[in-house]
Amino acid sequence: MNDLNSLFDKIYWACLVVLAAAITFLKTMSKKRKSKLAYVIAFLSGFLSSITLCYFGAEFTLYLTQNSRFALAVGGFSAWIGADAVKNWAEKFVCSKLGIDRRMSEEDEYEDKDK
Repeated sequence: MNDLNSLFDKIYWACLVVLAAAITFLKTMSKKRKSKLAYVIAFLSGFLSSITLCYFGAEFTLYLTQNSRFALAVGGFSAWIGADAVKNWAEKFVCSKLGIDRRMSEEDEYEDKDK
């Protein structure tokens, strides 16, 4: 019976990771970008930062409050708020090191022309 519970536990976590990757993929593909490398950078920075911030936010809150439901809520909130900030910082850092134009999407160019 323990082997079956272990298998379900592994499948559960794999499904959560696949769900998070699918949401990040859809969000990344919704914005037009200049190159395939820009898509990869945006996907990886968004996915990894969301998962990491959610984990750290939930664990820190669980340590302080010992309330798992509240910790999960804080983890989700930190992933939602902090992921965009981390993604923008990571894109800026990687693009500056690789010599890629910071404006990774064509929509950004149109917004700059309007100003």
